[in-house]
Amino acid sequence: MSLLDEVKLNLRVTSTVFDEAEIVPLIEACKADLALSGVVKWDDADPLCKRAAVSYCKGHFGFDDKAGRYLEIYEHLKVAMSLSAEYSGKGEQI
Repeated sequence: MSLLDEVKLNLRVTSTVFDEAEIVPLIEACKADLALSGVVKWDDADPLCKRAAVSYCKGHFGFDDKAGRYLEIYEHLKVAMSLSAEYSGKGEQI
């Protein structure tokens, strides 16, 4: 399953009407935000990358009353990934 399909499944979106106008740009914004935080490893198949994209998109897509919670989850993942040697490429972390 592609990352776009995984995000759409989690958003409960079955139509393609939002793909290019909203969902794909949200995924790209998530990747850019992670890069700004020092995350240099991105793999669409990686479970943490997928979870980060899903959480980011759920926090920014539509009018979900739990959007703030999804953004908190995303922020925690972002911090963990940016501190991880595996994702930041900064060598071994303490």
